[in-house]
Order: sequence, then structure tokens, then C-alpha cells
Amino acid sequence: MSSGYGARPRLPGTPISDTMDAMTTPIHGREDLLRQIVDLRRQIEPEFRPDTAAQGFSGRAPSTGHCAVVAVLVQKLLGGEFVSAMVQGGSHWFNRIETLAGKLDVDVTADQFNRRPIEIDVAGMLYDGTRVRTFDDLNTETLQRALLLARRSRLSEAVTFLDEVLAPRTSTANR
Repeated sequence: MSSGYGARPRLPGTPISDTMDAMTTPIHGREDLLRQIVDLRRQIEPEFRPDTAAQGFSGRAPSTGHCAVVAVLVQKLLGGEFVSAMVQGGSHWFNRIETLAGKLDVDVTADQFNRRPIEIDVAGMLYDGTRVRTFDDLNTETLQRALLLARRSRLSEAVTFLDEVLAPRTSTANR
């Protein structure tokens, strides 16, 4: 069975990052993207903990407070853009990913709002007021939580990337 992304097949139980080539094969459409996102969610969900969640959020869903850290991992592994919207009174981060069928908004932590765990819709249709964000909008604390989640989830490509990004930020903070 192909992972639907990259050239190498993914065996059940193989971490998703171990099978991804550097974005060599485009995502074909909603179903292709959904398969990859479901695999990623299955890999990271058991690793959600209070120390990887943003503080100040309450809820029963495992993903509560994890939107930005998950958006970082999705963007690193599948590409695309960061987007955010106000949802139930708070800022909520998710992703916009280009497929051969067009741009889709992907929310891998939608269950924190009493929705399905993964929501995918045409770009701009998932939440009102969605706006594009940049990597520079992410603070160091969010990136540190993303690194912790990536390590626990065995997402080696994301770990390497976040280690490199955080090195100058944390060395400057320690001076």
C-alpha cells in the first residue's frame, strides 16, 4: 500500500515521517490528503499531553490546546500554509494545503470544538474569518511544544527541522 505521498510504501506501524520524500509527489485531492492526515493524527494523538498543549484551554478532546503545534507538524510534513481563525472565542490555527484539485483547509484538531477530529474543506470555507499566517507568527514556546510532540511521535524530519529553528532562538534567550 502506498502512503499516497512520496515514493516509498508505508507499512502499518511505520512512522509517517520515515516514508515521506521531500514533497516529490503532489497530493492528488481530498481523499489522498485525508489518508495522510488520518495517519498523522493516529501517530500524534497518543502523545498529546498537557506539556504539549497551550495553557488556558479546557476541554475533553485529546487535541485541546494543540492546534498550533499540530499545524507546525502538518506544515513541515505536508507543506502548505498556516491559517487561523477565531473559533469559539479563541484563536485557532490549522493548515491550507495545495492539492491537484485545489487548495484545501485542513484542521487536525477540530474535535476540541465538538466537531469531527479532522475537518477538510475548500480553502476559506472551514471557518469564517480565516487568515493566512506565517512561520514568524509562531512564538518560541509554541515551537518548543511542537518539538516535544514531534519527538514523542517519532517524526524525525520535524524534530530535525525544529531543532535547527530553535537553536538560534534559545541561544539568544540564554545570553
